[in-house]
Amino acid sequence: MKPLVLITRPQPEADNFAKSVRKLGYDTLCEPLLTITHFPVHIAGEYAAVIATSPQALSADLPTQIPLFVMGQASVGKARELGFTNTLSSDGEFEKLVSLVRGNVAAGSRVLYLRGKVTRHDMRDALSEYQVEEQIVYRAQPRAALSPEAVAALAEGRVSIVTLFSPRTAALFQKFVQNEGLKDKTAAISLLSLSPAVLDSIDAFEWARTGVAASSNSEEMLAVLENWIGSFS
Repeated sequence: MKPLVLITRPQPEADNFAKSVRKLGYDTLCEPLLTITHFPVHIAGEYAAVIATSPQALSADLPTQIPLFVMGQASVGKARELGFTNTLSSDGEFEKLVSLVRGNVAAGSRVLYLRGKVTRHDMRDALSEYQVEEQIVYRAQPRAALSPEAVAALAEGRVSIVTLFSPRTAALFQKFVQNEGLKDKTAAISLLSLSPAVLDSIDAFEWARTGVAASSNSEEMLAVLENWIGSFS
């Protein structure tokens, strides 16, 4: 039997990631903990730069010639698909993102910040020397509980690895597992997180082992999974 990887990211990214995971020799169970709803972007005038802290914030409605500042390689890849020609990534670090903007955009400039309804950081406060104009362009709606299929897989000990892609989904997964009375099951499961911040958001469980992607992107998560595949019998 192949080791089973539980994938918690939203669709359609979950299915795309699952295809790559299966090529490494795993089985997969997609369990999106967030459902994404997108809203249109409104462009009013000219901006010196665009900031997007999630690939979910990027769309074909955006001007692609101006500098784009993003948090990770997933956003870089989506920006490339959309035709952006000048994208700078902070590799998952918010403080580095702020520094990148300050190092490349003149203070006082008008900057468009595209974000979800829920965000961890106050961009206006962090970039107070700029004219930061925020637009909420997507909403990530959490599900109410784990699916019966995921509960059964965890309860029966069939899950070998859980993959977590954001602090928010990490916190949701922790809550749902506790609600189902399955906290003791994680001691036999490996946890793979997209970043240290994600790992820090799920601190109530013991795990067989934990891993963090070398950089905050799915390719580095796949690299960890490739290294792990030989450890399952």
